[in-house]
Amino acid sequence: MSKFWMLFITFFTLSQSACQSSALPLQYEKTPALWTIDDDDTTLHIFGYAPVLPKGTVWNNEDINMHIDASNLIIIESDNSSQDAQTLIQTLIPDIGLYKDSQTLSAQFSQEEQDELNEVTTQLGAPLAALEALRPWLASIQVSVLAISKQEFDLVNTPVMQITDRAKTKGKPINYLETPDHLMRIMANFSDREQKYLFLHAVRSLRDNPQQQSKLSQAWLSGDIEQISEILHGENGSWSSPQIYQALLIERNKNWTKKIKDLMKDQTGNIFMAVGLGHLAGPDSLIKMLEREDVKVKRQKQID
Repeated sequence: MSKFWMLFITFFTLSQSACQSSALPLQYEKTPALWTIDDDDTTLHIFGYAPVLPKGTVWNNEDINMHIDASNLIIIESDNSSQDAQTLIQTLIPDIGLYKDSQTLSAQFSQEEQDELNEVTTQLGAPLAALEALRPWLASIQVSVLAISKQEFDLVNTPVMQITDRAKTKGKPINYLETPDHLMRIMANFSDREQKYLFLHAVRSLRDNPQQQSKLSQAWLSGDIEQISEILHGENGSWSSPQIYQALLIERNKNWTKKIKDLMKDQTGNIFMAVGLGHLAGPDSLIKMLEREDVKVKRQKQID
């Protein structure tokens, strides 16, 4: 799996990572948060995965493996590992991620903003001049890739890859909630103004919140949903504007709520669903939306 693709999928969490900090291995015996929906003939487990963890981190995934093994269908947020998915993204980037005329990235910002941005991106190894061909949404991802690559996070053996590998090893069918290019197209369709805010916020977050990704990893490992909510959706969270929050979180959670209700109606047996942890925390979480639709969702007791 390419580093770019992994970082693209998890951008809005990784943009909180440090420019200069180093991630240390973590070890927790508690199980990250897991929810269950039951009806007469279907059981659906919903699991929120962390995007990356420090290298050497040990997390209690035996309970998760048990649920995967017992499921007759695995559903993951998006295909982020297949060759077809990577080919699709790589083909699409020149069309929707790069400027095709004389426009440049720096031209979207005032001189004061350019100086601010250049100071941070230069520290990451990419002066603003090196990013000129990128539209702001793609530049936001690129600086996040650079930042996370400077830290000791494991970009290969991620929780979602462990889940995917386990499912494939056990011969489980895997479906996806979204196509590989779905999130990318949403970002590319943001207005120039929203993309500008997106890039500014991403760079400032990388500069101002040097421990956020490590804190997020710790909160996930201990199943602390309140802390995850504060990190991702609180006052200093990862959303640069209400419009971006609406498009990337609320609307997608609404779509998934409908899909889950349809699954419970149409499928039988055990289903295991894995999505990014940010979708399961906060006031507009997938869990809250399901509850507002009168779906009974039970959080499973953590294993110590």
